[in-house]
Amino acid sequence: MAEQAAGELAASGMVTADGKVSPWFTIHQQATKALSNLALRLRLGPQSRALKAPKRRAQPLSYFEIMELEGGTSEEKREGGAE
Repeated sequence: MAEQAAGELAASGMVTADGKVSPWFTIHQQATKALSNLALRLRLGPQSRALKAPKRRAQPLSYFEIMELEGGTSEEKREGGAE
């Protein structure tokens, strides 16, 4: 439908002989809008094809991970640091 309307617009122009907008312009506009909406719903566009990353919350750190981030274990601190 949109292609046919585009062909008619190319052949006869966007304005009729009496100075009004061609009815094919409205048909083309509506058909193009419908195609765009269908493409989104059918996931045909590049935005729709991209996978969305799952939302994950960071897990709380374990005791050993916290100690590693702080720079060693409590035994190493009591002995005077790691060598």
